[in-house]
Parts: sequence; structure tokens; C-alpha cells
Amino acid sequence: MLLVASRVYAKTFALASDARELARLRDAYLEPLSDLLPRAEARPLADDALRTGPVIRASAWLRAYGDTTGATTADGDQHATAWLRTLLAADVRMS
Repeated sequence: MLLVASRVYAKTFALASDARELARLRDAYLEPLSDLLPRAEARPLADDALRTGPVIRASAWLRAYGDTTGATTADGDQHATAWLRTLLAADVRMS
């Protein structure tokens, strides 16, 4: 959820991957967990999740469209490929 929200926010407001606004979004996302884990410990975990999240998103697309044929399968493949390509880009980080 944080991955998708941060990407939409960054695209909507044309933010660089290192924008302060994205770090603030991450911190707001983590706030409800602050009684379980200090923010200083949660931030690196969230950043790791943002870096690996595209693999999970790609996997979800492949699972959702894996038993289909034709254009629908191509759609799933296209979305999965797009998510995996983000692994090569710096825009999955919010450090």
C-alpha cells in the first residue's frame, strides 16, 4: 500500500524520489505503528519494503492473469514487466 501511494503521490505532484514530501508520507504511514516500533527502526524497514515491493506487485499481476489467455494475459505480463522495471530505477526509494 505504501508503495502504490508513494508512487501516485510522486507522479501527481511531480516529486523526485528523494523529495521531503515522500519521506513525510512514509512517516505518516508509519505513525500508527509507533507504539510497536520506534520510527528510527521502522524507516529502514519501510524503505526496504519500497525497494522490494515491485516484485510483489509483479507477482500479483502474474497470479491474477496467469490462468487467462490472449489479450488478458498480455495485460498481466505488461503490468508485471512495468513493475519489475522499477527495480532498475531509483524512484522506488524514499530515503
